[in-house]
Amino acid sequence: MSNLRSKGYIASIGLLAVLFYVTHVVIGKGLYPGYDAMRQTISDLTALDAPGRETPLMLAGFYTVAMILFASGLYFTMSERFGSMFKWGLSIFVVSSFIALGYLFFPLSESGMSGATLSDTMHVIVTGLVVVTSVTSLILLGLGFYRSNTYHYMGMISFVTLGLQLIGALLTVVWPSIIGLAERITIYSLMTYDVLLSLWLFKTHFDDRKFMWIDE
Repeated sequence: MSNLRSKGYIASIGLLAVLFYVTHVVIGKGLYPGYDAMRQTISDLTALDAPGRETPLMLAGFYTVAMILFASGLYFTMSERFGSMFKWGLSIFVVSSFIALGYLFFPLSESGMSGATLSDTMHVIVTGLVVVTSVTSLILLGLGFYRSNTYHYMGMISFVTLGLQLIGALLTVVWPSIIGLAERITIYSLMTYDVLLSLWLFKTHFDDRKFMWIDE
């Protein structure tokens, strides 16, 4: 029964993490006069020269910690569920969540990322690592879900999210003047996936309770 309760708590943390992220964007944009979401990245909201950066930075920190707890909890409760691919997918999801801590330690030196400082360079490296680990995790989780008997739809959702990730990355390269929009396609598709992953965990929580009562 304790494992069932933990699933509910972990799923709630996943939803809370997304709420923190969206709130940090909304508040950060409100504190930033003239911010252009089409042409500016979300990281601009917490750059060293961003007006009122303390509040969105704090919320981004809450998001990162919550996401680490969510990913880790998901691994410890569900990694044995659908075979080795699924387990590796969750492992890389955890790694990606820890890598994202780098955003807190390496903010942009100024909005628009001049690239003039070590922090800017590290910020780019962190972004690259997060993208690579996120894509790899989505591939493995999608394949793992497809190996299950009842959750094929989560495999489809994983691959749709992967496609949006690739579209966002491609737009960033071929149309850099709308980097803000391209980044939002990438990030908000991941946020949506995290919400659906949390809701899926809630579903397994209630499914397992139902089967436990039937067994009794």
